[in-house]
Amino acid sequence: LSRCDLVVLAKVEGAAEVGAATVGRLKVERALDGGSPAPKVSVLAPRGSLGEPDASHLYFLDRKGEERYGLVGRVAATDPDFASKVLLAQETLRIAALRLPAERLARAREMLHRHLAGEDPYLRSNAILELERWAKRFPRRLGKEDPGRIREVAGAARDPIQRRRLESLARAVEGAVGS
Repeated sequence: LSRCDLVVLAKVEGAAEVGAATVGRLKVERALDGGSPAPKVSVLAPRGSLGEPDASHLYFLDRKGEERYGLVGRVAATDPDFASKVLLAQETLRIAALRLPAERLARAREMLHRHLAGEDPYLRSNAILELERWAKRFPRRLGKEDPGRIREVAGAARDPIQRRRLESLARAVEGAVGS
């Protein structure tokens, strides 16, 4: 998301193969950051990567001109975790739009803990990976209460593998906060 100027749900309206690339036109249905982009945008992408025209896909785009973009990534409408990925992108963009760094951090931690305790396997896995990354690379983003919150979720986990992973995460976060 940090490399994207525009994140949208859109359908392919037309596309042409040009060498190793595809030049396409997307009909934008919704911008995930809540803004109102142009109703149609031109996209340059690797050959065959724009997706089928009969469904709305999630597109991550970087600006190349007024209404021209390059494809950074796409989540296909047929992806089994499509709805979760759309929700995660939308929540992350809302948090990124906050002006105060302390508020962004607090909201990001709150989102990660909510996803960690939730039922959605994709969001839970993403939260675990992100908190592990923070423990290793960004320990100042963590708070003293984080290990306890993670242990609480671990204690409620019915799956023993998930419980062990959460307990390991709690230890890693505790080590990062303590150092």
